[in-house]
Amino acid sequence: MDSFSIDGYYNFFKAEKSDDLYFYVRKCLEFGELVDESGIYKSIGEKAKAALHKIASECRINRMRVSNLYGIEVN
Repeated sequence: MDSFSIDGYYNFFKAEKSDDLYFYVRKCLEFGELVDESGIYKSIGEKAKAALHKIASECRINRMRVSNLYGIEVN
């Protein structure tokens, strides 16, 4: 998962249409809260969060969704 770029996460989040999308995104964000020696988990969380920022910046409805579902504020 760490080999994905921010754009990789963005494309996955945009393309996924199943009801499980919420859980996939939550799990990616939760990786960022874990601690490991190599920093891989933190990197996964940061990339997922950056992808969500990118999605939120596209339009007002996306900004509201990202904020309400994942608690990520975008100015």
